[in-house]
Amino acid sequence: NEHKVKVRFADFQNDADASSSKTPEAIDMLEMYNNYYDDMQQENQLPSSPSKMSYRLGEYDNQILHEADLPSGFEVNRTDFGSYMHEVFEAAVNHKLDDYTLAVNKLDDDVVIELNEVEQDYAVILFNRFLSYIDLNAEYLTEHTVKGVVNNILYEGSADLIELHDDETFTVIDYKNYKSLSEEDIQAHLTQCRIYATAYAKQTGKTVREIKVHYPMQDLTESETYIG
Repeated sequence: NEHKVKVRFADFQNDADASSSKTPEAIDMLEMYNNYYDDMQQENQLPSSPSKMSYRLGEYDNQILHEADLPSGFEVNRTDFGSYMHEVFEAAVNHKLDDYTLAVNKLDDDVVIELNEVEQDYAVILFNRFLSYIDLNAEYLTEHTVKGVVNNILYEGSADLIELHDDETFTVIDYKNYKSLSEEDIQAHLTQCRIYATAYAKQTGKTVREIKVHYPMQDLTESETYIG
């Protein structure tokens, strides 16, 4: 029977990093992951139900590096706000909208949350930051399911954005609305994108150009470029 593994973060990144020279910036992480992915599946060692704590990366410090620039008077639940902004970003891409209000108007009523004036102004700031990270004229897949099957094990996850380029390459883009970030968080998020990129490349035969993780609340972008 086929076992489905919902990919959130890499359960096996600790071992993968241990097999490197502890200098992930000095190696092709995607190639390393590709090889490790195949080896683990051949040995049938992949878990069927990844633990939420299993993405924690032992070699990285969990000390907070970046804090959100939340304004005074921001009181809405952070998780609800993050989910809401995620929906606004997706609406902007799907409908090619560069206006916050127009994007919000595309949302279902049960998705929209009530914001005070301070929160609303901050939402607009984050929306404009998001627009600065992407090209609304580009071709994107949004919330795209990526799958990879080897030896009867199916990997499945949902990538926020996949930008399709004219040269048959693609870029995986994720965006996270986190209050604070540690080095460990950032590396885990990059690992998530590496998994999505690997799965999509195996699925389509296309070549990954780059992975990016955007953090609007910190006005920060982390990325890895593979070609170009």
